[in-house]
Amino acid sequence: MHKEFILTFPQKSMKKQTLRIGELAKFADVEASTIRYWEKRGLIEGIRDKSSGYRFFERNEVRKTIIITLLRKSIYKIEDIKKIVDEIEDKNLASIKKHYTIVNDELDNQLAMQLKAISFYMDYCEKLKSS
Repeated sequence: MHKEFILTFPQKSMKKQTLRIGELAKFADVEASTIRYWEKRGLIEGIRDKSSGYRFFERNEVRKTIIITLLRKSIYKIEDIKKIVDEIEDKNLASIKKHYTIVNDELDNQLAMQLKAISFYMDYCEKLKSS
């Protein structure tokens, strides 16, 4: 879901213009405490509704949250992620998409090599057994 969201973000519309912290956490598939931590670290910024006390996150912050979620799964450090999300604007979203695609391809290649190595090891173990 996240990959499709980030790759189609300019075309894909959100049902609501803003999301509360719980809605954002559910949408990004993370805990609300994670959203609070990222907000405290300055990765995202919510808008506090003075009458209700709720925090709301606008479209750009939702986009940042999804990008942060994807980058964290790609083993990025928080400091590196902060640099990336600080530069996020509509005009450079294409570079984020390109970066995500490259990183995703690299991870796929690493996984393929690991699976191949496991296969070779299993074959080796079978040969030892039959000897």
